Amino acid sequence: MSSVTIGPDQNVEEARRLMAQHHPDRVLVVQDYRLVGIVSEANIPSEEAPRCLSRIPAAVRGRDAQDPGP
Repeated sequence: MSSVTIGPDQNVEEARRLMAQHHPDRVLVVQDYRLVGIVSEANIPSEEAPRCLSRIPAAVRGRDAQDPGP
């Protein structure tokens, strides 16, 4: 089974759509072929929650995408 991925600048609705379509346990957040975060259903607000998130939050992505790391 292949992994479901999303870019760090894609919106939460896209992550929700991919999860509904492919039924993964989590969506990998990838930038420049590097894993920069993981999103699970627990990270995505429910349909009833206010739509205050427009992009995958930095806390979910992990380390700042601008940080090249070690």
